[in-house]
Amino acid sequence: MIGCFGWNGKREEGFRLFKRMVEQGIRPNRATFLNVIPCAVNGEVADELYSFVIRNGLQFDLAMQNALVGMFARCRKVGFARHMFDRMPVKDLVSWSSMIEGYGQNDMYLEALQLFRNTRVLGVKPDSVTVLGIIRACANSMLSCLTHARFIHVFVIRNFLDKNLVSETALVDMYVKRGKGKEADKVKGLMRRKGVKRNDGFTVIEVKNRVYKFLVGDKTKPQSSQIYVELEKLMARIKREGYVPDTNFALHDVEEETKERSLAMHSEKLAIVFGLMNSAPGSVIRIHKNLRVCGDCHNATKYISKVTKREILVRDSHRFHHFKDGLCSCGDYW
Repeated sequence: MIGCFGWNGKREEGFRLFKRMVEQGIRPNRATFLNVIPCAVNGEVADELYSFVIRNGLQFDLAMQNALVGMFARCRKVGFARHMFDRMPVKDLVSWSSMIEGYGQNDMYLEALQLFRNTRVLGVKPDSVTVLGIIRACANSMLSCLTHARFIHVFVIRNFLDKNLVSETALVDMYVKRGKGKEADKVKGLMRRKGVKRNDGFTVIEVKNRVYKFLVGDKTKPQSSQIYVELEKLMARIKREGYVPDTNFALHDVEEETKERSLAMHSEKLAIVFGLMNSAPGSVIRIHKNLRVCGDCHNATKYISKVTKREILVRDSHRFHHFKDGLCSCGDYW
């Protein structure tokens, strides 16, 4: 149950349930801690969980150490996370991946890159998960440059990870976030020639006990005409609040106005508008995206949560996003 709370973004509820369990005299075991550690929402909770782990004598368990490194980095205690990482007598690939991901979450791209390079010096062979961590760190950092992006891209090719859908998709997203649409298009072209197929994106929402599936530019729903009317109004509202469409995430080599229109028709936005139209004021909107949510939809959803005063829960292929009052639980790192 604790794990279910954490998996569905209800981390505070998960930690409260853990505390109730301890108060009732039930001793947590290894599995309990591995499920509750992702529920840490801040440094104070992280410290408390760490003390529980020590009291139960599990601080030397490798899986536990990996989870703790990730927890402290996620809770903005990256210095202590690195301290724990350096003290680990044995490290596996998960250890390196967790620390690289942690640096990325804290916008410490250069440290992430150095650690990634260390894996090669020490003979540790990164896999697609490790590579995904360094790609995301590069994509989200203002310090990274095209040279670094190309270094990572070359590594992916040399290590035969260029036929991996996750790695290739992450490379596309990295180039897009760096404003390098042509490089992103080249990767897409190579993916097609190599037979690496990217799944079509769709978003699912449940309304009144019925599940609706939206595709990009979907016009098959009974309320389609009204959805697009309301979508146009909503886009105007969030623009007045400061939202600026990020056309890097749209088709390239088309007019800017066409790019904006195509962004507005992403499946996430259509599903959210449909949910707003068919739910009670103040209720939570829940959607599920089969792929990673794009940067523009992520930014737009923050503004939508602010102007509509709604909580919006988005589960994508990578993580859970809890939007509230113009902010996201991921801290804009995903």
